[in-house]
Amino acid sequence: MKIDVRTRDCCYIELNDYVYYIDDSTGEQIVHKWHKDSVDSFERISKIDRQVKRAIQRGYLEEE
Repeated sequence: MKIDVRTRDCCYIELNDYVYYIDDSTGEQIVHKWHKDSVDSFERISKIDRQVKRAIQRGYLEEE
């Protein structure tokens, strides 16, 4: 198991060949899951990372 904490409100968890993205920064309890070898896995992570970075820049999230 690998846990990657991005902010105090969101993280990635890699467990048994799946990646879980958990985000509660907006109070919506967002959870996404995908197979780590899926074609769009990198694209998904890149898109989410860009969204998290924008939220930090705008002051919506605090960096850990």
